[in-house]
Amino acid sequence: MPRKVQSQSRFIPYARGFRAPSKKVKQKALIGHGECSSHISKEFADGEHFESVQKCQSIDDWLANVKENGQTYAQFINNCPWLSTRKWRKVNMKFVPSGETIHEKYPDGKIYIIPVGDLTTGLNNNLCILDVDDIIEYCQIFLGLPVVTLPAVSLVRNNGKVLWLEDKVGSRKKRQTTSVVLPSRYDKRSNHYQLHVAAVLEKLRKSLPDDAICLLGLTMYDLYEDDADLFVAGMAAGNHRVGLFSLFRYNPRLAFSKEYWYDITEIDSILKIPHNELMLQRGCKLVVHEICHLLGIDHCIFYLCCMNGSGHLEEDFRQPMFLCPIDLRKLHQLCGFDIIQRYEQLRGFFGKHHMEKECLWLERRLDFLRKG
Repeated sequence: MPRKVQSQSRFIPYARGFRAPSKKVKQKALIGHGECSSHISKEFADGEHFESVQKCQSIDDWLANVKENGQTYAQFINNCPWLSTRKWRKVNMKFVPSGETIHEKYPDGKIYIIPVGDLTTGLNNNLCILDVDDIIEYCQIFLGLPVVTLPAVSLVRNNGKVLWLEDKVGSRKKRQTTSVVLPSRYDKRSNHYQLHVAAVLEKLRKSLPDDAICLLGLTMYDLYEDDADLFVAGMAAGNHRVGLFSLFRYNPRLAFSKEYWYDITEIDSILKIPHNELMLQRGCKLVVHEICHLLGIDHCIFYLCCMNGSGHLEEDFRQPMFLCPIDLRKLHQLCGFDIIQRYEQLRGFFGKHHMEKECLWLERRLDFLRKG
């Protein structure tokens, strides 16, 4: 939970015990057991395209508060349940022990995304528009796995409460719509709602399809866990392969109080990237970050990376869209995509949505790899 920002000194130390990894440590983190670094493909060379983890800029930054050891490629290979020769006992899908990637081991497996409420509207129904099909397209390119959407959960606001609507078959085999009141909090003056994240997550667990690698719920509702929270971005239950995350505070047309959860104002800021495209960029980064967690990839402490932890929204927003070489190798081993083809498809996606910074980075990276 973000805390109220205090006055900052020029030097903001890392959390006690954390040290930024050296070049030697990063090289060691890239290789597996029994491997030699000279045998690693050039596709995983940094080529000076990846910046080292930065010094903390705020006392609220993730590494100013959390000591993380980082996850090496070898640790990921040893611990990822999707790469085990034994079937994950909680999974009901067909399993092929000889497979090398998650797609080969679980050929029917899919990643599911379910909208919780309407994703196309925000405060007063006139803010940023987010097309879930764009999120699906980006995830499929980024992960190299089939990604599908489930029908949206219907939520209704009524007298300061939020109702979860469900269609059920009654005793006479007629479909009936029932409603369940979700734990939430409401501020009458601002007309702002927050949903209790754990309660919604528990509902989503019951919606997990048999062929799901994981299920990620996305909502435009604000979320909280404890009464003292300003908000929480979301929550994941890795053992149950389910997560829920809010895009509400990713909206560039909103400004938020650092003291009161209900104090939110609309702004009309002038941005280099149009509001809807900035919302899409932030949403895409959030979704793949969380799916990678559900696939077994931990926070990155080696480079500036899509898998860095974040302690507050500003830190989240300034982090890159791309995986560092270590996390790219993890995902490549898990999903088995063609790296250059994946970069080309990402460039096409960013070009279509006018994300020029990301396009320029990809052009430099592809040029480096092709020369190899």
